[in-house]
Amino acid sequence: MFGTKLENLWFVENMMPLEIKEYTPIFRQACENLRGQAYCTDKVIKGLMAVSSHETCFSACPPFLGANNFGAIQCNHVADKQGKCGAGCIPARDTSPKDDGTSVGYLGCFEAKSTIDEGVGRFVKLMTVDRPGIGKALETGSANAIAQAMRDARYYEGFGKNQAERVNNYAVAIDRNAKLIANRTQEANPIRYDAPISGEVTGAAGGFTVAVLIAELVRRLTKSSDLP
Repeated sequence: MFGTKLENLWFVENMMPLEIKEYTPIFRQACENLRGQAYCTDKVIKGLMAVSSHETCFSACPPFLGANNFGAIQCNHVADKQGKCGAGCIPARDTSPKDDGTSVGYLGCFEAKSTIDEGVGRFVKLMTVDRPGIGKALETGSANAIAQAMRDARYYEGFGKNQAERVNNYAVAIDRNAKLIANRTQEANPIRYDAPISGEVTGAAGGFTVAVLIAELVRRLTKSSDLP
């Protein structure tokens, strides 16, 4: 999870290769290619866009500008001692929350794709196919359900002293970004914010997780600098 402040999208809008409203058909086409037209309702599309806006400003917030990474999707390794990443990845600083509500930073490696279509397709597949719990939550149009499902899938770690607070903070971010997108595109906003929910993590994601990334980071930090 990377995450951007709401005002960032306003600030970087002039840096985007497309206007915000031009991303809607790209997200819809990517969704329909993967899940079919019936699944790809306005709730699903706007939910996906709100998450993308929050995570990387549609890949327009530094350091994602030009990387076509629409969900702050990480590679399966952290940066080396020189701050470099493997092929197809870029280095970027992220944070991991602590129990006292503060966060610790680290230098992660994030995917970079060649085109907007490729980047959007990768993000949509991750959200709707690779992690079906998120895909199901997107159909509800509930920012809270989406945030909970993403946390269950270990998509993000978030900010806050406990899981409930972290999930609620992410739901608020989805809601705010959905409203911002609706304002800028003059399109209806089908995303709603419900009362905060428990925030307990109920599932696990397959494949690479943030927990694995943090474990690797800790290993590097605790090993002698002479070791790889």
